[in-house]
Amino acid sequence: MAAWISDRTGVDWTRPWSGKVGPRGEMAVRAALTALAPATSMRELLRECVAFTGDVDTVATIALAAAARSPEVADDLPMALIRNLERGPYGFAYLYDLDRRLLSAMSPPVRDRAELVGTWSDGALHLGAMEEQSVTFAADGTGLHLWEQIGDEMRTPFRWVLTAPGEVRVDDEVRAVRVGPGTTATGERTTILTLGDARYERV
Repeated sequence: MAAWISDRTGVDWTRPWSGKVGPRGEMAVRAALTALAPATSMRELLRECVAFTGDVDTVATIALAAAARSPEVADDLPMALIRNLERGPYGFAYLYDLDRRLLSAMSPPVRDRAELVGTWSDGALHLGAMEEQSVTFAADGTGLHLWEQIGDEMRTPFRWVLTAPGEVRVDDEVRAVRVGPGTTATGERTTILTLGDARYERV
């Protein structure tokens, strides 16, 4: 990764970092790239980041965020680290929403209608939610939106067609549509449909 970034920025990021990480951003980035180079496990990567000492929270933020998108790095962080995140203004909910919006923005636009066919639900994306929504896209161009809560549900049929890359018309409304990698509310990797402002997991 360091060589790839160096090639695109014209700055040499391949020199490994050692020792305590100081307050300059360059130090944290170089340390993160050094820790990432041999990484095959998120758990071990976190240990490597902390072992530098100094501004290791910044180092770990950079390194683990990058590793989280790599299939070559095992997602083996203890669930306790997720469950025990603080619930303040910039705690779990804030970070989860930030992750959601970043991944949705970076997901590729849908180009083939087959990518949409199937059922998608938001149930695993919100911890403790009292209601759940799902959307089904059938291959014949019909679909169903289902809203559920305890003791009640509402079913809304619709027709759909992919009008352009990244655009789907649902009845008379055109919405942006993307499909890409994402995470559930408990940190599990999954496939996410972003439909307008709504997000669903493939089920």
